[in-house]
Amino acid sequence: MLTKIKEKIGITKKDAYFQILSRLLLYEAEEGPALEIFSFYYKEASQGLHSSSPVTRTKCLSILSYFTRIDVEPILPLLPSIAKLCKSSDYWELKG
Repeated sequence: MLTKIKEKIGITKKDAYFQILSRLLLYEAEEGPALEIFSFYYKEASQGLHSSSPVTRTKCLSILSYFTRIDVEPILPLLPSIAKLCKSSDYWELKG
């Protein structure tokens, strides 16, 4: 299902795509998503951090912050990039 969403809107409307991903993630199993689901969300969010859209970057941070409740270790290598993004952006939501 997630790949179909990406095929339909992920190319042209990245903000909407990452908004949908951040919402769908909330409905995954409470004990944490399965490894393949985690990998999918992690890969998408990691790539989305480099988007030119501050809305997309904010939604990707939302996805990654959810995973810190489960396991913070995979997120640690991204911290320097995240800190750099927050410092260089004027978008208030991203700084928050």
